[in-house]
Amino acid sequence: MELKYADQQLVKLLEQLFVCQRFEKGMFLNTPYNPSSFICFMESGLVCGYSLEDRKRHISWAVENGFFLSSTSFFSSVSSSEYIYFLKDSTVSLLSLPRAKHIIEQNPTLLFMLIEIYEEQLNTVKNREQLLKIGHAEKRYLLFREEHPRLMEKLIHDVLASILNIETKYLYKIKKKFFRK
Repeated sequence: MELKYADQQLVKLLEQLFVCQRFEKGMFLNTPYNPSSFICFMESGLVCGYSLEDRKRHISWAVENGFFLSSTSFFSSVSSSEYIYFLKDSTVSLLSLPRAKHIIEQNPTLLFMLIEIYEEQLNTVKNREQLLKIGHAEKRYLLFREEHPRLMEKLIHDVLASILNIETKYLYKIKKKFFRK
């Protein structure tokens, strides 16, 4: 109901299009070899998105609740290099865009709601990019801690280091420095 174009009837229709699914820790939702076109709503759990470079995992995001997108391949032919991996047992509601296409075509206002969700996700990506542009690692850490306090508690050290683009040994020093503050 927080979406600009939402009304009670459209929210109920949207809820009916989502399918609730349980993912166990270690399962994948998306890989470059098996892309999927879902709008996802994390009910509970923890999920991250990462890419591989020279067999090294670079985690770009993590979500414990709220919307996230499974790939970029539904509206364009661009293939995704992202892996989406569950860090904890999770409950996720999935909206299959190919499955919902017919209903969306019949209901343009529903399309506006979905565009709004995509727009929010685009803004989230922009915010992540801005965070990574901060040159000083301590400032990145403090900003992330301020903006995502609950997520900070749930992420293991290596995952947090990857998201913040900080070497793990240096992140230990930063955490220690700001532990009591």
